[in-house]
Amino acid sequence: MGAVLQLALPPSRVAVLRGALLIACFSTLIEVGQKLHGATEGFGWSAFDVGCGAVGGAIGVSLVTLATRRRS
Repeated sequence: MGAVLQLALPPSRVAVLRGALLIACFSTLIEVGQKLHGATEGFGWSAFDVGCGAVGGAIGVSLVTLATRRRS
């Protein structure tokens, strides 16, 4: 998802941070939806999932940034 965001949004100096925060927000919405539909997962696991989403978003943006810089 982070890679898709990087390709879809305009360039930014804070692209990695932007990707991490946007994916974390998306992941938070997923966790809220799961809670509303009866998920039994505790807050700690939900927070871990959101954190992993943020890290994954940052990695995705970083990889796309590196790949596009090498082509230039």
